[in-house]
Amino acid sequence: MSIMPKQQISNKINLLTKHVLELPEMDPASRRQALMQIMHQKKQECHDCGNCPGTCCTMKSNSMQISTLEAIDILIYCLSQNWDLQQLIQDLENTVTEFRLDYLIQARPGQMVRKNYTCTFFCQTSLACKIPRDFRPYGCLAFNPVSHDQRGLTCCTDVSGKQALENLEKSLLLINQKLRRDCCIIDEKNPIPVAVLNLLKLVRN
Repeated sequence: MSIMPKQQISNKINLLTKHVLELPEMDPASRRQALMQIMHQKKQECHDCGNCPGTCCTMKSNSMQISTLEAIDILIYCLSQNWDLQQLIQDLENTVTEFRLDYLIQARPGQMVRKNYTCTFFCQTSLACKIPRDFRPYGCLAFNPVSHDQRGLTCCTDVSGKQALENLEKSLLLINQKLRRDCCIIDEKNPIPVAVLNLLKLVRN
C-alpha cells in the first residue's frame, strides 16, 4: 500500500470524523474509563498482567476483533507519536499474510471463524502492548486474570468486564450512527491489523 504524508493522513482522519468530534464519546480515554477502573481494581487484588509472557496477545489465545472507531483511536495514537507509517503498514500486512486474516472461513451462515494471530502491536522484547491503555481496544482491556496468575492461563472477560463492554456498546450507538451516516463508516469488526489497514485505505480515497 502506498502511503501519503503523516499530516495529510491526520487531516483526513479529522475530516472523516468532523461531524462527531464534538461528542464526549470521541475522547478515547473517557470511553475506556470503566474498563481501566476494573483493571485497577484487579491490580489491587494482585490480579494483573505484570509478569505475563503475553499469552492473550499472541496466536496462543488472541483472536481480537475491533471496530472502526477503535482503529481510529490506534491510528490517532500512532500519528501522535510520529510512527513510521510505511513500516507500520508493512508490519500490519505481514501479520495479515502470516495468519491468513484476509482469508475468511464461514462457520455457519452469517458467521465467520475467528482466527488466532499474534498482534502486530505486541512487543516481543518487553512482552507488552505498544498501544497505551487510553487507546487500546476495549476487548483487550476487559480480558484480565481472575486469580493470582501472571502467565495468562486464567484470563477471561468476567461479569464486570462484560457489563462494562455492554454499557460502552450502548453509549456508542449514537456515535456509530453518526459515523455511518456522515462519514460512510460501517461499524463492523475485524482483526486489529485488518481494521487499521482498512481505515488507512479509507482515508487514502
